[in-house]
Amino acid sequence: MAPENPYPSAVEDAISAYMWCQQNALSFGADPNKIAVGGDSAGGTLSAALTARLVEDNCALPSFQLLIYPSLDLTFSHPSVKQYGDGFFLTRSALDYYAKNYAKDKNLKDWRISPLYYDSFSKLPPAIILTADCDPIRDDGIAYSKKLENVGVRVSSKNVPGVIHAFMQLIDIFPVQTSDSYAWISAEMTKYWG
Repeated sequence: MAPENPYPSAVEDAISAYMWCQQNALSFGADPNKIAVGGDSAGGTLSAALTARLVEDNCALPSFQLLIYPSLDLTFSHPSVKQYGDGFFLTRSALDYYAKNYAKDKNLKDWRISPLYYDSFSKLPPAIILTADCDPIRDDGIAYSKKLENVGVRVSSKNVPGVIHAFMQLIDIFPVQTSDSYAWISAEMTKYWG
């Protein structure tokens, strides 16, 4: 994790883990054709960056990406950052701090850092994208979903009203929204894996 291990350490680790799973799936009874990648928040950043890197490296792609309120544009230039960047748990100042520690002195529009800037969306695998409506990075997931849809890539997206970033871990505060979201994700994963 940054700042001790800034970009590209986490992406490289994710690639190593994914490749190990691909190469060893059969040895632990898994189907190498039914591997997905996913993460929430910064984990969504890594999942999307990993997936694009796999495309660029001509590697076997995951069945789909599961992105839960992902951070996909570290320039933080979307309207939701201004609208929800203060007073809604995740703040603009925290986002800036994370970006500075993750990618200090790097081009934040590099798709390896901000996957929303990737230029070959048509080559990406399908995606399941969950966003939180009162989240400064809400628009990242929505924009990513639209880019996939615009090039004909299958995508399932849901924006949950009235919740903040990281609500999936706040079960006591958002019991209905969390339960409904887990059920939706499970149903969508079942559709993608058939």
